[in-house]
Amino acid sequence: MIKKRYVVAFVLLFLVVIISSYITYEKNYSVYLNETKKTVKNFSSSVSYMYDSIFSSIYNSTNQTIKNLEQNNLMINDVNQVLNEVSKESYYINDMYIVFEDGTTIGDFTKTHLDIKDILPYFQKENNKLYLGSIKSSKVDSNIFYGINLFQFQNKKNALLVVGTDYNLINKIIGSDSYEVYETYLLSDDGYYLYNKDSLLIGKNLFTNREFIKNITSIDDRSYEKLIKIIKNKNVQKDIVSYNSYNVEKIGYYDHLNFFSGTTFLTINYTKLKHQQIKAIIRIIIPLLMSFFIATYLFLKYIFLVKYTDYFTEVKNEFAFEKRINKLYNQGKKEESYLIIKIENVTSNKDKEFIYDDRVYYHLSNYFKSVNFLYFDLYRISRVHYIFVLKNEKKIDNIKKLLNKINKNIPIDNGTNLVIRGKKLFITMDEIRKLENFEVISQIVQYMEKNHEDLKSIEDIEFTKYSLILNEHNQRLKNILLLDRLIVNKDIVPFYQPIAELKTEKVIKYEVLMRVKDDNEYLSPVKFIEIAENQGRIEEMDRLIMLQAFQTYSKMLNKKGININLSINLSGKSINPSTTDYILKTTSKYNVNPNHITFELTETAALNNLSECIKELNKLRDKGFKLAVDDFGTGYAHVELLSKLTVDYIKIDGAFVSGVEKDEKLLKTLNALVYIAKNYNAEIIAEYVENEQVIKVLQTLDIEYGQGYYFGKPEPMSI
Repeated sequence: MIKKRYVVAFVLLFLVVIISSYITYEKNYSVYLNETKKTVKNFSSSVSYMYDSIFSSIYNSTNQTIKNLEQNNLMINDVNQVLNEVSKESYYINDMYIVFEDGTTIGDFTKTHLDIKDILPYFQKENNKLYLGSIKSSKVDSNIFYGINLFQFQNKKNALLVVGTDYNLINKIIGSDSYEVYETYLLSDDGYYLYNKDSLLIGKNLFTNREFIKNITSIDDRSYEKLIKIIKNKNVQKDIVSYNSYNVEKIGYYDHLNFFSGTTFLTINYTKLKHQQIKAIIRIIIPLLMSFFIATYLFLKYIFLVKYTDYFTEVKNEFAFEKRINKLYNQGKKEESYLIIKIENVTSNKDKEFIYDDRVYYHLSNYFKSVNFLYFDLYRISRVHYIFVLKNEKKIDNIKKLLNKINKNIPIDNGTNLVIRGKKLFITMDEIRKLENFEVISQIVQYMEKNHEDLKSIEDIEFTKYSLILNEHNQRLKNILLLDRLIVNKDIVPFYQPIAELKTEKVIKYEVLMRVKDDNEYLSPVKFIEIAENQGRIEEMDRLIMLQAFQTYSKMLNKKGININLSINLSGKSINPSTTDYILKTTSKYNVNPNHITFELTETAALNNLSECIKELNKLRDKGFKLAVDDFGTGYAHVELLSKLTVDYIKIDGAFVSGVEKDEKLLKTLNALVYIAKNYNAEIIAEYVENEQVIKVLQTLDIEYGQGYYFGKPEPMSI
């Protein structure tokens, strides 16, 4: 599993990206919004200026017309001519008419489709004030509104100049709708929409067409009241106004016109702007997030490669195998089978020399990966151990194909072939459980060291169940705990077996043998000695036996006045300066004469450091202790030891003594061993002496001493 700290680091990095992106968005959005508001304000001022310029032109044309009409002695035809000329000369004025208080008109007033009743109230209005766009006939389809101006016709009587203005032309000139997000509309002070992007609103009145406008624009009541307040109150301080209509949020700026009794609005689709800004941010964030996730993926992959693969060969390692076992456990899988190989050496077909370069494992791993169609997965759990996860243990032919591939000449560069020699073991993982600290691997490897087959052998394929290995492991753990109890409780006790001179059959000494006390029984210590050597506790056992043997020596001397000679086993792993000091102090404490003690050097475990061991053994010999080599003939370590150390006795292993009286080949072997031993000027002790016939054979070979059931079994010393 990926460790929590990696997950935390990923989450923190992700939060940093999100928070920094949010801060960037907020900062950019704030700047963008301020710039947008500034742009809206400036653009609104430009629009209102253009409207004012146009209305100023209409106002000037109207004033000039009134001045002309105020002249005396103008005939009706002249008046019509003046009105027609102004209409033609002005781009924005569509037509002009004169209306008197009695309802009479000059000009073809019937074309306007206006009601005289709507016009007459303007006789009560202010002189020289153009109420531009105040009246609209519902029968006129085009966006033409009529303005009213009160004047003195030929300086004699009041008259109204009715001016028709084409707002389609005006709005076309301003052309603000060419901008995608901006929209402009014009409202007269009496509530008319003189211009709006939505043609349905043009000519509608805020005061009289309230429900219609609300339905069209979906404007809420609060926003509606804002608009009314703005056009009714000229003294309201101008500022950015926000409201909702058409189901979108809008912000805008407004200007009250100087030459027209109305207000221009420039608004912007704020919702659309926000969406555009969000899209812009997303376009920035998505590559950033993609880069982040790619970097995270590469980082996690790197972590996986570092932790779960062998860096050199890129084969999954022991961590990955342990993870596999735990995954199988979580999935509830019951069984899985493996081929485990141990590479003992690799040779080249060119020079037949052993290759010790680690780079050879790179080539081997690549080759193993190339035949992955024959197995599920591959793991390198140590420098020399590979585990192949098999597809099906029942398909023996497929397994044999895999073995043949492994055993064949493996090609690498430059025509060189590699040949593997090693061991193999087939395992069925029948007890999948969640384990840690490479328990499965260590147990399998330990078992393989003792139980394996040659890699070249492909005929016999037998699977060992992991439950068997696990049971052995658990039993070993129980034995370790038992060993601890035995040492603490001093249930490791000495038994004494006599060693006799063969000529006289007189007992000259006793070998101190180790026994394990279990209730009322005394058991062989062999399995506990093996465990103690593996656990580094053999020295404790040796010292415990020494102590009891020295105590027995002291009691025999003090109570019976007898000096007994003892031969005590000493493991090679126990030989060190500390043990030497212990021996000297303990023998001094119990008044033990060193000349009466022989230390038998066993070959059960190899000497830790030969030169250091010889130095310590010579110290003991200088103090008067005798030395013996035990189990001579069973190994090669004694030969090197005898070449560098003077010993007093050599004990020939009982395997070469038992049955010698009736086995001629065994007699020849024993004779050869005696010949070698005699060359070291040591006296010889033969083990497993069971009868008189054996004694006679040993005497003919000039062997001095014997030990076995003929002279006595190992027993406690009776004091």
